[in-house]
Amino acid sequence: HMSHMTTTMPSSSLRPDIPIDFLCPISSDIMERPVQNEAGQTYDYESIVRWYGMGHSSDPLTRKEIKDTTHLVPNKNLRKAIKDWRQRHALQIFVKTEHKTITLWVDVCDTTISTIRRKIKDKGIAVGWNFEDSDVNGGNSSNPKKRSKHLRSLWYASKYLEDNRTLGYYGIEPESTLWLGG
Repeated sequence: HMSHMTTTMPSSSLRPDIPIDFLCPISSDIMERPVQNEAGQTYDYESIVRWYGMGHSSDPLTRKEIKDTTHLVPNKNLRKAIKDWRQRHALQIFVKTEHKTITLWVDVCDTTISTIRRKIKDKGIAVGWNFEDSDVNGGNSSNPKKRSKHLRSLWYASKYLEDNRTLGYYGIEPESTLWLGG
């Protein structure tokens, strides 16, 4: 059984104690695709590729020279441990639209309003009245020229929700209901 060190987050946050080895040393975010580089260090794939893409040829932690920056081995055990942990720490929220209420299971570690917006879109609900959404998801206007390019607003307790904010910032708790407006 793997033991995980945990980092403590403020109690006001929705984030539970996240095992520190689940966090990418570069981004400090929970890893989506943990990979190991030549130096034996584990990073999130996107972060380490970006690091090398910026012209670095050494390991960000050890500063060890890396000969082959493309040699990245998926850390499948860590990825599974992260996935299992996330499933145990998911929270259910509801989003009301004009026509229905949808249920979303959101990751407490990744709960920005833009993440919620993406999950709503993944359910086939138009989150904007731009031209891509209108054709696929049936926008509310038959005349595309009248359709503005703004995103539909998300609201909670009469507050407009900004994309870069977290659920915790707005005090949104499990089983809360958000509204997707025009």
